[in-house]
Order: sequence, then C-alpha cells, then structure tokens
Amino acid sequence: METAHDGPFVPRSALAALRSRAESAGLDVSRIAGDLGVEFDGLNGASRLPLTGFLRLQTRLTSLLDDETGRLSKRPLLSGSTELALSRLPSRGTLIDAMETAARSYNLLHGGEFNSVQHREGQVAFVTDDRNFPYAVQDDEQILFIMETTLLFVHALLRLIVPSVAAGGWRAVELRREQGPARVPFDDLVETRYGCLAYALVYDRAAAERIVTFPPPAGITLEAVTEEQIRLLTGGVDDRTFAGRVRMLIEEGAGDQTAVARALGMSVATLRRRLAEEGQSFRALRTETLEKQADQLLRTDLPLVQVAERLGFSDVRSFSRAFKAWTGETPNTRRRNAQV
Repeated sequence: METAHDGPFVPRSALAALRSRAESAGLDVSRIAGDLGVEFDGLNGASRLPLTGFLRLQTRLTSLLDDETGRLSKRPLLSGSTELALSRLPSRGTLIDAMETAARSYNLLHGGEFNSVQHREGQVAFVTDDRNFPYAVQDDEQILFIMETTLLFVHALLRLIVPSVAAGGWRAVELRREQGPARVPFDDLVETRYGCLAYALVYDRAAAERIVTFPPPAGITLEAVTEEQIRLLTGGVDDRTFAGRVRMLIEEGAGDQTAVARALGMSVATLRRRLAEEGQSFRALRTETLEKQADQLLRTDLPLVQVAERLGFSDVRSFSRAFKAWTGETPNTRRRNAQV
C-alpha cells in the first residue's frame, strides 16, 4: 500500500475533483485505488493521499475515461496521445529536438500555442503559458496543482527520451505560484523559482545540444512516464551515482568506454576506477543496458536489422550471438514469447 513516506499529500480539492470525475463516469474510485494498491477511501472527504498514489490513480482513471487530461480540459485527449506526440521523433537527436517535438505535438493536440522552447543565455527552457488554456475546472489552487504535476510529467517524459541530459542538465523549474512550497516537491530536486509569468523547465544548453540515440516511441507510454515521475519523487533514480550517469550515457548510444569517458571529461582509466569504487564495471553496465534496450525493441515491429543497428551492432548475426549469450534465447524466440 502507498504510505505517507511516498511523498507529499495532494490538495483536498484535487481529491474531490478526482472523485467527482470518477463518479460522473460511474467508476468506483475506491475499488480502482484498491486494485492499484493505493490506500484511499474515495468516498471520505477527509481522505489523504500521497502524490505517488494520486499519480497512479489518475493515470488509471484517464485510461478508463479515454481522456489523457482526466477531463481537466474542455478539449479531451484520447488515450495514446502521448505516444502520438512522440511519433515524429527521429532515431537520433538532441534534448532540444525532443522538447520542440513535444511542444509542437501538444500544441496541436490541445488546439493552441501553449508550449514553446526558449533559448536563453547558456540555457534552454520548455515553457508552458496556461493563461488561456481551456480548463474544465475553475479552482485556482487546483489549477496550480495541475500545472505543477504537468511540469513533473514533462520532465519525466524528457528523461525517458534523453536520460542523462534531462537529469544531469536540469537547472531550474519556474512556477506561477507566488511562493513556496509547491505541491510537487521541486525544492528537493532542483532550483525552484516562484512568481513567474509562465511555467518552465530549464536545462543547460550545452548538455541539451549533445546528440544522442532516442528510444523507440512505442516504449514511452503514459504509464511509463507516470512510473518515471514516481521514481523521481521517491528517489528511485540513480542520477547521483557515477554508475547511474554511465548507464544513462550507454542508453543514449555511447557504446564504448572511450566515448563514455570523453562525455564525462575523463580518461578511460579514471572511468574504470570510479566504477570500481561503486562495485561496478563498464562491461556489466553495458550488457545490462543493452539487454534491457533489446528486450524493449523486440516488443515492437522494428525489423531485426534495425534493432541491431540501434543497439550499435554491425549486423544481425553479431546481435543475435550477443543476445543469446545474455539471455539463453535468440531474438526471434524472445519476440515470439513476448507476443503470446
């Protein structure tokens, strides 16, 4: 069950609105919460719910309502909108490319120029101006909460696309709330600026311009973004460990020790020593990361030759040998089993 240790509690107004949206669709929010392992009495106005539990509950509710806004907007977004928003991502690019793709796509989906990418001195920001957004709610505190969780959502989305850059290059968050603390504990994660004219996620420009390999859009679902949000809130990400930073660089296409060491600004010998201090090795991290990425790619319709290419192998035969050494089965067998 979710507990108070899973993050701050959400505003009562947000709970009441969530309960109302569920009941208007004939859904039992308490039963849905129970199915998710979230302890919440949806019929009790005094109920308190950790933010992590709320995010899981809201994600399930948006799926049941077939509206990714959870009926918080007068312009609903059908299920699958997140995947659609990323369908134009190329196989490689920068964090800026990912931000611009997300901004354009969500503007089209929401029917307005609410999102933009701003280039600042040494920084780049994903900016959301919600002053003319067609909210289906009128409560000011609830709207602040909606936008703060939306910022957390966008950062989690960018982390899934460009893990190391969106994590290590994150510099600040800008909120319209006049003073802290925010309902989302940004103060624990990054510099938080209050009383701003618009909402923004601010990243280091040099990091945001580095070209990386993007994951297949099919794997970046609404549910995957929600789980990344929860990892951020509960400390389940390993940005602060050296091995975690190396793992992220491997995920983005830095396939050998020389490339990773160069990205980190150190020698290969220093890279090996730092990993050894944490009980890790480059070979083990690379194998673990590539196996995970291969498993994700094999769940898509991508041809094996393209799967091998995305993972940095020279041909399908080399990839097949490596995959069988990792897992004991061939890529085709794994793909067939995943489709059962």
